[in-house]
Amino acid sequence: MSDKVMTESTQAKSTKTAQKRVRITDDIQIRVKSNYYGTLFFKNKRTGDSVEWKNPGEIQSVTMGDLKAMRAEQAQFFKNQWVVILGVAEYEDCRATCEDIFKALTIEQFYQNYIEPTDYRIICGWSEKEIAERVAMLTTGARENLVVALNTYIKDGTLDSLRRIRAFEEALGCKLYSEEE
Repeated sequence: MSDKVMTESTQAKSTKTAQKRVRITDDIQIRVKSNYYGTLFFKNKRTGDSVEWKNPGEIQSVTMGDLKAMRAEQAQFFKNQWVVILGVAEYEDCRATCEDIFKALTIEQFYQNYIEPTDYRIICGWSEKEIAERVAMLTTGARENLVVALNTYIKDGTLDSLRRIRAFEEALGCKLYSEEE
């Protein structure tokens, strides 16, 4: 009986060790990528620190403290998936993963159906059924970014299937770019 208790105690300790949170101090630099078609700007009201992304895909280093302020002051950066956490800057001595950072900022719920903008070309290959199902799960901000990307792909010929364009229009509830207009 004591062996059983000992085993359960050991298992409980190993489970607790595996679930231990990584400490991320406010001064740790985090790599953050813009997921927004246009310029993004954030200024921390408390410290005056600011960061600007001019193009989608641009990466900036932002302190964890500034990310916490962004979450508190302008949560739409995360809710609309305008920015994406890539991880701790290479030169930092912190073992936090993206998942650790998402949990520390309590933003993991905003990225459950995240679509990387560079993957939009893959999205152009989705079937009409996939378009309807997957677009329905996107946040408002992600949908807006998708509209901009799709219009770009229609203009440059990457997306030329009328069936897919109509499926996207139906799923997004808007009219996409047309040469006739």
